[in-house]
Amino acid sequence: MKSGRSRIRRKERCVVWGLFSVLLALLGLCLMVVPANTQQKQPIVIGALFDGSGGAAFYSGQSVMGVDVAIEEVNKSGGIMGRPVTFIKQDDGNNPNVAPIRTRALIEGGAVGIIMTSGSASTLQARVVLEEMKVPGLNANLNPKIVQPPNNTYIFSIGNDTSQIVQALTEAVKPYKRLAIFTDNGPTGMGLANSYKDAFEKAGVKVLMMEAVDVGATDATAQVSRMKAQKVDAVFVSGQAAGEQALFLRAAEMQGFNVPMFQDITAGNPRYHKLAGAAALKNLRFISQVDPSNPASAMVQKLVQAKYGPKAVEPTLYLQTWDEVHLLKYAIESAGSTDGTAIRDALQKVKNFKSVWGQSGYTLNCSKDSHLCSSLKGVVLRGFENGVPGPVVQRF
Repeated sequence: MKSGRSRIRRKERCVVWGLFSVLLALLGLCLMVVPANTQQKQPIVIGALFDGSGGAAFYSGQSVMGVDVAIEEVNKSGGIMGRPVTFIKQDDGNNPNVAPIRTRALIEGGAVGIIMTSGSASTLQARVVLEEMKVPGLNANLNPKIVQPPNNTYIFSIGNDTSQIVQALTEAVKPYKRLAIFTDNGPTGMGLANSYKDAFEKAGVKVLMMEAVDVGATDATAQVSRMKAQKVDAVFVSGQAAGEQALFLRAAEMQGFNVPMFQDITAGNPRYHKLAGAAALKNLRFISQVDPSNPASAMVQKLVQAKYGPKAVEPTLYLQTWDEVHLLKYAIESAGSTDGTAIRDALQKVKNFKSVWGQSGYTLNCSKDSHLCSSLKGVVLRGFENGVPGPVVQRF
């Protein structure tokens, strides 16, 4: 009897040790799985280089609104690869010497992609850090040099650059035979005006005359009078500052100089509209990257305005950064990775990406050979109604 009880106890001990071993094995599996699940749910960080106080502060602030709302909407729909997205920012004050430092801080803070919303000079310097640290950046600046060598393999531009804007404007002014250009006589203003003049004449558009006012001028009566005397049939409004441009429009309106006038995307600034006044804007047509007939634009405008209210006044800027966030999302998910080079490679394969700005149905296309992802379908020519941008008068 005694030996029988011993055998029973031994069996019981074996069962207990067996169960204990199974529990230990299950515990080990749990310990292995938890870190993997934790890693899977770690936030994906998107950064923005912005200007909070310098010369690009207004434009940068509008752009950041688009990043902010886009990331909120991405998180509402499940994030990126099932992971939440965190948004971090660094302010460079539109200082090209500070931009690389702030860009490095964004990457060291975990950013796997950066939206560049500061000025073009800052972006040119910041892209050196993107190249060094192998993290992609997206921007919508006009400067075509941003995506040209050197240090251009990790930077992408989704906005229309100056060459595309000039091409569209050239198409717009071609029907006119006696074109005049108005500008200010500052070095930047004259440089821009001469660049446009050269582009127009290269395309066969005759520029009859160029008139300029001093920077800070308070009267453009003489310039308008000379244009009228030469029977100018259209005017291209160039220059650097909105004050001088608005001055010319007001002088033209006061003298009854009613000819078609054209301007680039700088005419989209609401501050400019207030400076000029509704009556002076009635003959102006300008290049816009917002087509009022595009339902995708209207949808995003509604979201941004719901959060920022009357502060959201320049839709081009926040529509483009909305696209930049969604391009990063697309690239990360296509690559199945947050590795910077993998994301860059995925961005280079973007084809027919549906944009929320430009003409209805407009798409972005990037490649290894060209990191300029835009086309002329991203712009339209619009007029003004009651002092605000009105209907499209020409598509390209």
